[in-house]
Amino acid sequence: MRQFVRNLVSVMTARVRLCAHLDRCIQWRYRKWLFLSLGVIEMFLFSGFHYGYNALKGNFNKLGVFEEHCGDQNCTKKPMVDYAFNTWVNTQMLLISGTGFLMDKVGLRFVKILSVVLYSLGTFMFAFTNRSTSGLLFPAGMFVALGSVSSLICNHQISSMFPTVQGLVIAMLSGAYDSCSALTFIIARISDTVPLQSSFIAIAVGSLLFGIPMGLFVMTQWATDMAEQPDHEVDGEDVEVAYGDIKLESNAEDKIDFVNVDVRIQRIVEKRFPTLKSCIISLPFAAVALWFMFGLFRLTYFFSQLVPILFYAFPDDESTVYSLLTMSSFLFMAGFVVSPFTGSILVYSKAYYRRKIERALIETNGSLSDSQVYWMYLRSMAPGLLLMALSGILYSSLQLVKSKATFITTCILLSVYRSLLFSICINFVLIAFPLRNFGTVNGILNTIGGIFNALENALKQAPIFPGTIISIGISCVLLVTPLFLFCKRR
Repeated sequence: MRQFVRNLVSVMTARVRLCAHLDRCIQWRYRKWLFLSLGVIEMFLFSGFHYGYNALKGNFNKLGVFEEHCGDQNCTKKPMVDYAFNTWVNTQMLLISGTGFLMDKVGLRFVKILSVVLYSLGTFMFAFTNRSTSGLLFPAGMFVALGSVSSLICNHQISSMFPTVQGLVIAMLSGAYDSCSALTFIIARISDTVPLQSSFIAIAVGSLLFGIPMGLFVMTQWATDMAEQPDHEVDGEDVEVAYGDIKLESNAEDKIDFVNVDVRIQRIVEKRFPTLKSCIISLPFAAVALWFMFGLFRLTYFFSQLVPILFYAFPDDESTVYSLLTMSSFLFMAGFVVSPFTGSILVYSKAYYRRKIERALIETNGSLSDSQVYWMYLRSMAPGLLLMALSGILYSSLQLVKSKATFITTCILLSVYRSLLFSICINFVLIAFPLRNFGTVNGILNTIGGIFNALENALKQAPIFPGTIISIGISCVLLVTPLFLFCKRR
C-alpha cells in the first residue's frame, strides 16, 4: 500500500512538473499575438462547420443518406437531417456543462486536447456516412458540435492576455468559429472533383495536427493562468486623464485609475459570489439565462427551418433553393467580418461604463455601494444585448419578404446576431461571476439553453407563416434583459 502511495505521489509530482514546464515553454515577448493568430486560424479551419449543414443536403441526397425516409419525394424537403442538426445542437448544449466542470476541476489543457480528439472523431464519422450508415450522421454531428464549442471556449481564454480589448478578442474568435460554416460551401463546391469522404478525412487529420500542439503549448494548466502574461509596463511616469471638467494626475495621494476600479469590481464579484451555488441562484444569472435561452432558440430555429422557408419563398424554383442553400453557408462567413464591429461595441461599452464608475467614485468620494458599482458595470453589456435583439427582430421580419436580395440581407443580419449571441454570453459570464467558476457557470448556462431548445421540435410543426410570426415574438423577448440592465440600479 505504501509503495502504491509513493508511486501515485511520484506520478502526480511528475505531472505537476510537466504542466509547469509546458506553461513556461514559450516565453516570447509577443507570444500572445502568436497565440491569438493560431486560435483564430484554428477556429476558421477546424470548428463549427456543422452550422453550414444545409449546403451539404444535396450531397447527402446523392449518397442516399436517409433515403429510406424519402420515398418518392425530394429528400431535401424531408426533415431527418434537420432532426439530426437539432440533436447536434441540443447535445452540445446539454453536455457543455461537463466541459466547464472539467475545465475548472481537471484543467484547461486537458479539456482542449479532449475537445480536439472528439472533433476529429466526429469528422471521421462524417467521412464514412452513406446510404448504409445513415444513422452515423447523428453521433458524427454530436461529437463535432461538442468538440468544436469546447475548443472554442478553451480558445476564449486567450482573451485574458488582452484585458483592455478582451471583448474584441472574444468576438474575433467567435466570428472565426461562425465563419467555419463556410467550409461546407467549399466542400459542396469541390465535391465533383474531391469526394466528401476525402474532404472530411483531411479536416479530421488537420484538426489533430493543429489542435494537439495548441493544447500542449498554447493552453496553460488552468484558465486563470492564461492571464499571467509578462508585460512591459512603464512605471513612475506622470499620467493625466480628463473626465469632463475633472482632471486627474497620477500621484501617490489621489491616484484613481482603471486598475483600481478593476480591482474593486473583482473584489465585489468575489464577495458577492463566494460559491458556485450563489452564482446560479443569482439575479444576474437569471437575466442572462432568460436572454440566452430565447436567443439560442431563435438561432437554431432559423437553421433547421431554412429549407422550408426557402421552398415557401420559391415554391416552384428548386434550382434557386439549392443555390441559396449553398450560398447561405458562404454568407455566414460574414461572422468574422462583423466580429470587429460587434467586439468594438463590447470593448467601448465596457470602457465607457468603467470611466463612468470612476467618475462616480470621484464625485461621491468613493461612497458608491458595491451593489451600485456591480450593476453599473453589468450595464456595459446592455448596448450589445439591445443590438442583438433588434437584429433578431429585423431578420425575423425579413423572412416574410420573398426575394433573393432579402434572403442575402437576412443571412448578413443573422451573422451579426450570432456573433453577438456567443460573444456577449462569454463576456457576461466573465465580468459577472468569479473567474474560478467560469467554466461551470458557462456550461450550466448552455445546458439550460439546450434543454429549452428542445421545444423547437414542437414549433417546427407549425406552418411557415405562423412560425415566423412566433419567431418575431421570440426575438422581442430578447429586449427584456437589456431593458432590465438599463433600469437596474442596485
